[in-house]
Parts: sequence; structure tokens; C-alpha cells
Amino acid sequence: MRMILVGAGQVGGIIGGRLVRAGHDLTFCDVDREHVEAIRRAGLHIDLPNDSFTVTPKILFPSEVSGRFDLVFMAVRSEGTKDVLEALANRLTDDALVVSLQNGMNLPLVADRVGADRAVGAVVRMRSIKVAPGHVRTYQNGYLYIGHIHGQRTAQLDSLHAMLDAVMPTKIADNMYGVMWSKLTFTSMRMLSWIADAKMPAIWHSEANRRLFAQFITEIVKVGEAAGTRLEKLAEYDPNDFHPSRSIEQRMATVEEMARTWKDERETGGGLKRGEKTEVDGIIGAVIRAGERLGVPTPLCRAALKVYLAIEKRQRMIGMRNYEELYNC
Repeated sequence: MRMILVGAGQVGGIIGGRLVRAGHDLTFCDVDREHVEAIRRAGLHIDLPNDSFTVTPKILFPSEVSGRFDLVFMAVRSEGTKDVLEALANRLTDDALVVSLQNGMNLPLVADRVGADRAVGAVVRMRSIKVAPGHVRTYQNGYLYIGHIHGQRTAQLDSLHAMLDAVMPTKIADNMYGVMWSKLTFTSMRMLSWIADAKMPAIWHSEANRRLFAQFITEIVKVGEAAGTRLEKLAEYDPNDFHPSRSIEQRMATVEEMARTWKDERETGGGLKRGEKTEVDGIIGAVIRAGERLGVPTPLCRAALKVYLAIEKRQRMIGMRNYEELYNC
């Protein structure tokens, strides 16, 4: 079976590296010249919480890819999904499986292109960074949820599960779309925290910020509900606790409880603080576009995205004061 990983950064590199270490013949592909050349020169170094190792996979630039593949892992940013699917159109075998390891809501795009039975979504629960070219790190060993958009099991899905579960705890989800929307609330919330560059409990110490985050998550939940989603409980919280049918006091109380139980964070500010161009448009932007399509207003998401992009463009500074103009949305 020919396998390729497209996007060998902090998510793809860690999952792909674990598969290579387990003996799988997985070709890597990436557009980052420094990263590719570093891996070709000295391998990909991977730091896990209690382990470090180096693998030496074959890694290609997109222009060097040839032949057809039976299994594709996609770990590119959301905005690159359509381009990757287009580039791979003639590189897939007739029953090839395409697995999205991405943040955001990319599974419907993949399913539209290759069919629901050949498209697999994966929700990755792992806090990872790219330390340097050829070097990635995760602060959690992590785990995965995988599944088809229709929620049914197939022989190919079971085979994929066996492969992944051997290197990283993996569960098959019968409500993949719901798991993805639930993770979207979390990723969006994390990005909202990055504009302050502070740990979550410190942000939530303010009653105004607890209200802000409760309303922000509720806005995403409302769009997900309009999309027909059945939200799933996360390890950190249950998105259903932010349903608009609950009072704002109840939703704020949920945030207060999250502040008490939130696990320590190794870094704050994320890619925004590191000066990287992030995939915020594929996360918060995806919520806004879904809201437009479904007729659900998203004023808070729009305002948050505007602030975030201004910071990303270095037009304003990171800091807690960024929340002040969001309070009245």
C-alpha cells in the first residue's frame, strides 16, 4: 500500500513520525523548503512528553510527487484543502482513502471530492508546536477520533483505526461531524484567548470576560445547531452547556467551572504570539461563513476575527485590552 502525508508540520509530523517509527512506509510531502531540507539532512526530530526520537522518512516537494496512492493523510492548513485535493485528483487509486488531520470543517470538502466512504475526518487532541525546521514537539501524547461523515463503519475505516491505534490512542466516532463541531468551539475559543496572551484562568478571572467567552461559544453552538449538528462532550467541557436555551448566568457559571479545572498551559498566545500566519480564517472564519449560509448572525465571531487579523498584521498589540471592544457585540 502506497501512503503519503501532505503537510509534515507539528500535527502531520508527529503522527506521521509515529507511523514511520512503527515501520510503515509513509512518504512525506511539504512546501516548506527549510523544513524539507532539514529532514533530508538530519531526519525529523520529534519530542513527546516522555520520549524523543528521530525518523528519516522520504520527503518530497509537491512537484516531486509521482505515482498513485492508496492512503493520503492531509495535514495542511484549512485554506490549502482545495488545492491539495485538486493536486491529488490524478494521484489516487480507485478506492484510495483520504484522511483529514486538519483543524476546521474540511471533511465535507473531502467527501464531496472522493465520496463519503473514502473520506475520513480526524479530530486530533494534542498540543503541539513546530520548534524549528526538522523539529516538532507535543506537550501531550494525545489521542484521535476518526470517522466518516455519515457515521457508519467501513472495512477501510477499521483498517485505518488498527494502524493509528497502534501508535496513538484512537477511537472511531459514529458522530464525526458532531465531534468536529465540538472541537471547533474549542479551537475558536483558544484563538480568542491568543489575542490576550494570558492563561485561561487569568482571562476568566474577569466577569466581563467570562460573559464574553460564554457568548462567543454560544454563537458557534447556534451555527452548529443550524447545521444539524449533535455536539459531543469534550474533555475540557460540554459545548451543550453553552446552548442558548440556558441562561447567560448558567453559561457563565460553566466558564467559571472551566477556570477552576483548566489544566496548566505550556504557552500562551499560540502562533499569533510567534508571529506566524495562522489558520484563523479556516476556524473562526469557517463559523462566520457557515452562519451566512444558514442565516445565523455571528457578530461576535466577526468582531473577534477583525481584532485577531489586526494583531496578525501587526496593526495592534496583543493584550487583555483587546477584549474591551468585543464586550458590546
